[in-house]
Amino acid sequence: MRPDFIVADFVVFEPANAIKFTIRRLRPSGGMGESDLFGSQQYAPLFDVEIP
Repeated sequence: MRPDFIVADFVVFEPANAIKFTIRRLRPSGGMGESDLFGSQQYAPLFDVEIP
């Protein structure tokens, strides 16, 4: 999947100093080979991201 196609939505919420983004799945939720049914364990790679 192309990197520019992976992020489907990106939202900045200034009052909470927060960001939210939606990442497209490579496989459907619950599909064969899917390792995270609810998409709730995808945050670990973000631990190393520095936010100014």
